[in-house]
Amino acid sequence: MLLIDGLNQLTDGLDLRWLPERLGPGVRIVVSCVDDPGAKQDGPERQVLTALESRRQAPLRVPVGELGGEDVRAIIIEYLHEYCKELDQEHVDAICAMPQARNPLYLLVMLGELRTLGGNDMNRIVGERIASMTQDHPDTVSLFQWVLRRLEVFGAEAVKLWCTYLALGRVGMASRELSGLLARKLGADAAATALRIERGLRRYLQRRGLQWDFFHTQLREAVTRRCLPEASLRIEAHKAIAGYFEEQIGSPETGLQGSAVRQQLYSPSFMTRITSELPFHYRGAGDLEGLRKTLCRLDLLDWALDESRKYDWINHWRFLEGYADPEACYAPPLDRMKREEGESARLATMMSKVATLLCDMGRPSPAFDFAERALAISKRVNGNSHPATADHVGQLARAAIDLGRYHQAKSYYEQLIDIDAMMPMTYAERKAAHLSAYGVVLQRLDQYDQAL
Repeated sequence: MLLIDGLNQLTDGLDLRWLPERLGPGVRIVVSCVDDPGAKQDGPERQVLTALESRRQAPLRVPVGELGGEDVRAIIIEYLHEYCKELDQEHVDAICAMPQARNPLYLLVMLGELRTLGGNDMNRIVGERIASMTQDHPDTVSLFQWVLRRLEVFGAEAVKLWCTYLALGRVGMASRELSGLLARKLGADAAATALRIERGLRRYLQRRGLQWDFFHTQLREAVTRRCLPEASLRIEAHKAIAGYFEEQIGSPETGLQGSAVRQQLYSPSFMTRITSELPFHYRGAGDLEGLRKTLCRLDLLDWALDESRKYDWINHWRFLEGYADPEACYAPPLDRMKREEGESARLATMMSKVATLLCDMGRPSPAFDFAERALAISKRVNGNSHPATADHVGQLARAAIDLGRYHQAKSYYEQLIDIDAMMPMTYAERKAAHLSAYGVVLQRLDQYDQAL
């Protein structure tokens, strides 16, 4: 039996195509997912439930009801026993009588907070807390606000900022990032405070790779209500996060080579974080110029396209429509690279990547211009028969097709086939793809016999 708990917590794969449709006779898969009627239609909960309902073999759906009275009692005793604590019988009975205690999350959060209470008059304090619990904290979101208030012993502003930064992270935030953000805002000593806050909330968090994220939507809602009551606070926090990530990578002129994190230059996790988070937070802050400068960085574009973040970049550029044109924005950094390096294979590659991006954005005319320049440089640097030159020829052929220039595309594919003829048989699959594309172009030109 394979048990997968919390499908709604997935960051990807919400269509569940990765989940096998057919199983062996002795195999069973049990999955769980939150079914919240108030969830957004495009939220992860609804996406997962829709995917489950649309499977060829409909799954057996078993709603999980509330805890029974004896279940509540057993959880209270066993949970506190793990911490060498126990409640008086009257307090256990009072909790069992609470309607909210039938909710497992409410019960565990309440017990987690009650066990932290101490002092000389602890028995009285705990009794008073339990007696007023349903009035003071009628739901789990309110209970989590109590958790946040308790943490303010480390500093109210520090807790507010730490939770805000975590809530606004695109895919969570790393411990190092949260410490750096707090230190940037409140001073160097705040880095240690960030670790204390993290330790206080850790049982309510989940790991997403190197990043922390809220495990419960109720905690996220509590943070939103308490720390982000106004849109202006959200914008300021996005600005702060964008500024932090900008500092990590240096200026657009120096790029990563001039940053304070040179030792992380080749760290895939670091670059993945930068290309994911930096544009996202500039958008959240409404900083169009900051977003434009980020998208125009050739070092980030290079990584984004290699790591399949092309559609992120396209989406960001579309957000900037009417403010900036990508072809105009990429020309200056490419010219600067040419001045610094001269005509090089790297320059041809970057021009080709810009052309690829523009072509996929539906801008074939400027894409063709960049691809043409890339091909000219590659021929001078690599020679006419180099595989890299062949790639540039193929890109020009595809751009010509997008422009409806089929005769021109035919000429480029013929050049490509001539180059392929000089390649070893290890390039057989690539040669076949080029011949197939050439055949499609011939069909567009009504040259069916030659296409066959």
